[in-house]
This record gives sequence, structure tokens and C-alpha cells, in this order.
Amino acid sequence: MTFAHMLNAASSAISMALKHPLNNGLLNGTLPRNNFRFLIEQDYLYLPDFSKTLMRVSNKLHNIQHANILKKLSENALETQRNMYMKYLKEPPPLRLFQTTKFPLKKIPATVHYTNHLVITADTASAEEGVATHIACYFLYLLIGKELFHTLNLENPYHSWMLSYSSERLKSSTEAIIQIADELGHSISCPLMKKKIADAFVKSIECEILLWDSVCKKNGYLASVFRHESVEIVDIGKKLLISGVRVS
Repeated sequence: MTFAHMLNAASSAISMALKHPLNNGLLNGTLPRNNFRFLIEQDYLYLPDFSKTLMRVSNKLHNIQHANILKKLSENALETQRNMYMKYLKEPPPLRLFQTTKFPLKKIPATVHYTNHLVITADTASAEEGVATHIACYFLYLLIGKELFHTLNLENPYHSWMLSYSSERLKSSTEAIIQIADELGHSISCPLMKKKIADAFVKSIECEILLWDSVCKKNGYLASVFRHESVEIVDIGKKLLISGVRVS
């Protein structure tokens, strides 16, 4: 069971993600600022749970190197949250993106649904499923950066945010967790177990899309459908191989 198999299972969800109106709004700068704030607020509330569940999965791994990598990724998630607060959410906002300093006290249902998926998988499923569940957060944003970054305008108010989708840290983190998934899954031959691993990965992508839907619906915002030509899964694989990300 390799990451390439996960990609094949997730091809439809990945295509939906690439065409999502949220990404269109970010890329052309038309996403209202209140919706953008809503997005990063929910990310801010999501990241601590993501960090905790990564740590829980790391404790299930017998390979010390694998465990240490996930623990480092867990620490990086909390660092990302702190940086997000300092850059976007601290009073007064250093970038002056927002007119309000109101901060949410709880997650919306889509965020709860996503973090529940992470927690349940980390606590009750296999280590392989736990790793697969967390890959989506890294892979999906790196893919969006690879596929769509060339259309990003320097004058875009979300330029700094979108740059993170193609950062070296995101790329190296994605490569690391994919390599762990490949090494864990190399000896798995049971069809049922392969399906469980792939399903965990696909559900995480679907959770991301559900969260994006909620962001787009906030304040009645309806972005136009991003006119991006569907990408066949084999093409995605080739592009990631060229960029240095292993998919098999």
C-alpha cells in the first residue's frame, strides 16, 4: 500500500479541491477579508488538535526515526499556529488586514468534524491509517501551490498567505510523511487494510473541502467556480515526482 494507491483512491476529491471556489477567491484576491479571517481563525483552532493527534500517532510507531519525524511535525504545527497569531490575529493586526479584533471561542461544525476524524483515527485505528489521515493537510496545500501558484499576482492581498503553499518547509514535511506512509505500507497486502488506509486519506481531503465550503458560505459569499482544467491523477504524480515528492 503506497501513497500512489492513496492518490488513485482520492482522484475525484483532489479534482474537487483544485477547482474549489475558495482557492479561486484566494488566488484572484476576491475572497472578502471577513471570509479570509474566518478561514485563518478556524485554522488557528484546528492546528492544536492536528498537533496532538500527530503526537498520538507517533507513539504508535515502532520505528524510532518515523516517530521522531512525526513528533517534529507536531511541534511545527504549534509553531505555525503561533506564527499565524502574530502575523494575522494579534491585536492590532500587524498586516492591518482586519477591522475587527473579535476572536472566535469555538470551532464551527466543519472544523469539529475534521478534528473528530483526526482524533478517532489516531486513537482507535492503526498507525498506518493515522499517518494517512494527516498526509492530506500537507499534500493538498502543496499540490494547490504547485498547480495554481503561477497565477498568483504580487498585488494580491493574500499573496503572503499563498506563498506558504509552496514553502520549503511544507515541501519537506510532505515528503517526510509520504515516505513514512510508503515505508509503513510497503508490506501490507490485505485488501481490507489497504482500503482503510486509503479511506482515511480520502476522508481528510473531504473534511478540508467541507471546511472550505463553510468559509465560502460565510456572510453569503459565493465565489465563481475556479476554471481549472481537471488534472488526471497520473499527471499529478508526474508533477510531484519532478518536484522531488515521492509518490510510489
